[in-house]
Amino acid sequence: MLSLKKYDRVFVNGAEQEFVFRLGPVQAGETTYLPLRTLAPDLGCRLTWEGGSNSLLAANIDYEVQLAIGSKTVTVNNINYETSDAPILLENMTYIPDYYLKDFFGADFLGEENRVLKINIPIVPTERKLVKYHFDLSVNGKTIDLPEHLTPLSDGENLLVPLRQLCAATGAEAGWNKDAQSVDIKTAGRLLSIPLNGSPARLDNTVLTQQAHIFVRAGASFVSLGFLQELLGFKAEVDYSARTLKISSTKKARIADRILPPVQMSFRIA
Repeated sequence: MLSLKKYDRVFVNGAEQEFVFRLGPVQAGETTYLPLRTLAPDLGCRLTWEGGSNSLLAANIDYEVQLAIGSKTVTVNNINYETSDAPILLENMTYIPDYYLKDFFGADFLGEENRVLKINIPIVPTERKLVKYHFDLSVNGKTIDLPEHLTPLSDGENLLVPLRQLCAATGAEAGWNKDAQSVDIKTAGRLLSIPLNGSPARLDNTVLTQQAHIFVRAGASFVSLGFLQELLGFKAEVDYSARTLKISSTKKARIADRILPPVQMSFRIA
């Protein structure tokens, strides 16, 4: 049963949240609930409805959080957690307990005074469009276990995969070219160079028109799956419902002579 709300105003990273009339913070007993859709942009989150599991996925570059209305089980980066309170639905909007932000999104509560809640969650501007996308990855039928910081990323259209690990699994060699500030892939006597500054990639001495969509974080390089698929000559089968990425390579990876358009992803936003 809803009671008198605890907060009149909510700030995220210094920006006051603009709530639609009657859709601000609400109180149920000792628990304060906040509308997730309103907070999502400042949390760097993309919201996606998962029809197969009848749940809502809220993901940013650090956390992939899956929750369902009325369920106290929350899945974060493929790990299940039991909570004291479940998300609720009000005016067709998902509300989450405020402590979810601390426990599952890495937020800090800077202060709660004068009926004002101040929340901080560090989001790098260049990382706002990227979100985690967990897959069960296999190469030629062999399961590849990726550490959490190498989980594939999505920019909404392209699936970005960890370059070094995928190259190693398909027989190519990836390395860092300090002088050129580029990531180099060597295989079958050919050289593919991908500059970090966004300049076009080069195949030997030929400038490529296809974008690699390279992104580097904490020393790890991520590149578009479609870009690598055609270059290295492997096949990729992506099942977004089952969350599986199956790669098959019948021979040692070789850099292709012809570059084809990249595989793209589409998402249905909740």
